[in-house]
Amino acid sequence: MFPKPKAAIAPNTYEYETTPLVKPTGFREYDARWLLEKEINLIGVQALGLGMATLFHELGVRPDIVVGHDFRGYSMSVKTALISGLMAGGMRVHDVGLALSPMAYFAQFDLDCPCVAMVTASHNDNGWTGVKMGAARPLTFGPDEMNRLKEIVLEAKSKAREGGSYKFIPGFAERYMADLAKRPKLKRKLKVIAACGNGTAGAFAPKVLEAIGCEVVPLDAELDHTFPKYNPNPEDLKMLHAVRDAVLQHKADVGLAFDGDGDRCGVVDDLGEEIFADKVGVMLARDMSAGGKGGQFIVDVKSTGLWLTDPVLKQNGVKVDFWKTGHSYIKRRANELKAIAGFEKSGHFFFGPPFGRGYDDGILSAIAVCEMLDRNPDKKCRICVWRCRALGSRRPCRRIAMTKRNTASSIKS
Repeated sequence: MFPKPKAAIAPNTYEYETTPLVKPTGFREYDARWLLEKEINLIGVQALGLGMATLFHELGVRPDIVVGHDFRGYSMSVKTALISGLMAGGMRVHDVGLALSPMAYFAQFDLDCPCVAMVTASHNDNGWTGVKMGAARPLTFGPDEMNRLKEIVLEAKSKAREGGSYKFIPGFAERYMADLAKRPKLKRKLKVIAACGNGTAGAFAPKVLEAIGCEVVPLDAELDHTFPKYNPNPEDLKMLHAVRDAVLQHKADVGLAFDGDGDRCGVVDDLGEEIFADKVGVMLARDMSAGGKGGQFIVDVKSTGLWLTDPVLKQNGVKVDFWKTGHSYIKRRANELKAIAGFEKSGHFFFGPPFGRGYDDGILSAIAVCEMLDRNPDKKCRICVWRCRALGSRRPCRRIAMTKRNTASSIKS
């Protein structure tokens, strides 16, 4: 259907408008990502969609696919081009519109669609675009599927098929948020900073946190795809410093920082200090296994050694399996071993049933943190005490020794 893609085409030319541009390096281990116009053009995105449809048919799955897009000035155009390729390949497209990646994953279950294609650049700078995709919920593609997709697209091995269709699903964002909030409300009204970096999560995270009973202080929650202050990335120091300042200013219990497509959540304690994702995982594992419930947890191999030495985890009977770095690997391993949860070092958390469905959802991670704090009202310093203990420190928590908080500069990092 399409000519063989090229790795480089001069812009503003006839060839650019008639030939797919697809740079091979955009096919990564578990998703795809390119600089729009420089590394992939819209015809290239169409070719990608047709290639994905061909692969889905090769895999033998029912040809129903959820498609969504993040909040970028060009994501709708990219999604439209992708949809045209998917439909040409015989896929029945269910478009959930503006979405977080976990909202698209939820739609696979709620709409009973085996496949997903989420158009997102995640936390990256403007100009980037990409697709997170899968064909076996809750899993996303790994190296085998991505290498085969790369071969199909770059060698023009795609096959057009009859039967493609399109359906827009109105009001799906409300269905997603209602599902997250369908749980007992918090017993205490925690004051929470919900930092969204002007990314897509701003349309979702504050509403869900309010629905579960939090007092929410939104921070940069207005959608603005120019990202005027910083990229929505919970590992970015600019974002973390903004959350720190807001926590101290509002005397909040916790700061929660969401990335661009909402599948990660960074945590800042009530002293304004970041808690690294692997240590947040230790705290959550302690809480979820409390009372000797034990259970299996999958952990990024780069994570803290506290997973093996922490006395509380041992006392609770926790089993720990260290696995390859990368959200696709951790997700697959957690699903394979039916783990309570899997924790990836950059902040992708995968909660199994009954708490979650096995995919990474930053808002669900935030809910887990809030419920952990709510279940521990006796903590004088709430998350700070948990942090000190998880770090294995013998020093008393600084908050206990302080009589009041002053400014961020008074907190030693």
